[in-house]
Amino acid sequence: MSKMTIWKIENPDKPSANRAVTVDELLGFAKVLNVTIADLLLPGEHAAQLAAFRGVTEAAQQLQEAREAWSRYLVALRTARARLAASEDARRDMSNQLDRVRRDHYRSFERQHRRHAPDMTFDQFAAAQVPTPLLAAMEDALGPLEPHEAGWANGRHEPPLDPGEFTYSGGA
Repeated sequence: MSKMTIWKIENPDKPSANRAVTVDELLGFAKVLNVTIADLLLPGEHAAQLAAFRGVTEAAQQLQEAREAWSRYLVALRTARARLAASEDARRDMSNQLDRVRRDHYRSFERQHRRHAPDMTFDQFAAAQVPTPLLAAMEDALGPLEPHEAGWANGRHEPPLDPGEFTYSGGA
């Protein structure tokens, strides 16, 4: 497409321009600009409203997926707890593994603290750390409380765990 053709398309109010856009060109512009056809055709405010609605719709979809994933997590966790309850050896081995994983994780964020947040106390830095998924699942499987149904939204446990119960995460 020549520069003159683009100018004619961009300036439809000029008498010498008056160049319509074909459907194929409209599709091409949308693809190149990474927008929808509606974004190209709607007036600015309507396009902004549509974009906002799409953002909320996407957020709602992600929230639904998070809820479904949490539900699958609870099912898998209950299965793991039942298996650990059935075997004292498995429970002891998992507990030992949890201690190793905690130590490794603790050392990892201890190094990060020295590098990235030396002005914070280590306890403040440690309290803000999120456990790895493996560490969280092991704590949940071996821990005394059942994760709350809404744990995906407000932390893993309800009521909150006593911070002394776990090395650093406090169940958050």
